[in-house]
Amino acid sequence: MKEKSTEQQITDALSSIDNIGRATPTPFFYTRLMARLNQDQGSWGRIGSFIAKPAIAFATILLVIFINVFAIYSNSDTNIANSDQADYATVDEYSQVSSNIYDIENSKP
Repeated sequence: MKEKSTEQQITDALSSIDNIGRATPTPFFYTRLMARLNQDQGSWGRIGSFIAKPAIAFATILLVIFINVFAIYSNSDTNIANSDQADYATVDEYSQVSSNIYDIENSKP
């Protein structure tokens, strides 16, 4: 089988669009489209369209970021104030005595 040259492939690709016609919608497309646009959306549709507005979405994102920043800074202040207590708590955790079955002393010779 003989391969086509690159120039022939380019020519075939460009000539393939010569007979393309304009796309036409199916009958009554615009009527159905306008009916769907005018249809009552219901409560969930109204809530979704309200939330999808850019101003509401941007304000919500800013509110979430503000709450996160507030939580980080309020949490870090308490950790700095209680850092000495946290050190003692870790020391207490490691100083606990634990017994093991291998630690039992044999009192009889």
